Amino acid sequence: MLEEVGLESAVDAYLPVFERRTGIPVHYEKLGEAAEIDGKTSGHVYRVLQEALNNVARHSKSPRAYVRLSMRPSSLILEVEDEGVGFRNQKREGMGLVSMRERAEILHGAIEFREGNHRGALVRLNRAAGMRYRSVGYGRYDSASGATCAFIVPWEDDMHADLSHVNTDLA
Repeated sequence: MLEEVGLESAVDAYLPVFERRTGIPVHYEKLGEAAEIDGKTSGHVYRVLQEALNNVARHSKSPRAYVRLSMRPSSLILEVEDEGVGFRNQKREGMGLVSMRERAEILHGAIEFREGNHRGALVRLNRAAGMRYRSVGYGRYDSASGATCAFIVPWEDDMHADLSHVNTDLA
């Protein structure tokens, strides 16, 4: 369904289903202009939304949820917030949070898990909308940690971007 109707329509269709299934009302706010988002990005953003709302239903004890989707020419921001117990008493990061973090990394975005304005949990996914990325090189392989450092930067019209500040040594 997502690839056929797009992210915004899929979110519009999913939220009433979530409300009926859980009994938790969702206050939904869309900001900015509708944007065409590629299928990969849409899929990951939609899955983060589903997982964040699933956490609201399973863990928060919140009477309501807030979803904000902000699309601007330079960014896409998804926020899911509740009025529940938040992350304060969480002893470990569960698989849902790990999954959301991995999806943000795949999108070269950032995700935050913090206290929201309503004193509950806030999940904020920030992704540069429509931004293409290119790999500009790899650091050395560190056999002790098994890490390879990759440098991924926004694709720029100026192919001669100054990358002298990039440290290629693994610490």
